[in-house]
Amino acid sequence: MLRREDMDQTFDAAVALTGHWTRYRSLYQIPYRCLLPAELPNLLVAGRCISVDPRVHHATKEIPACMATGEAAGVAAALAVRTGIDPPS
Repeated sequence: MLRREDMDQTFDAAVALTGHWTRYRSLYQIPYRCLLPAELPNLLVAGRCISVDPRVHHATKEIPACMATGEAAGVAAALAVRTGIDPPS
């Protein structure tokens, strides 16, 4: 889960960058792990379904972040199918 404490942090596995500029002037790198549901293997989520806390959700629910996480999930799924390996968790 991406939390408010992760504001302005960097992640090696970041798949998107978003921010909540109007209220908090914050930037969030969205790590790949936010696309992985904890209890459902072989599933990738994107858009408003990613794992974030309520405050971060305000920054990630907008169209650019949804589009970027959707593209990241699609690429990860395509790579999993191409290689015959489950999406990395």
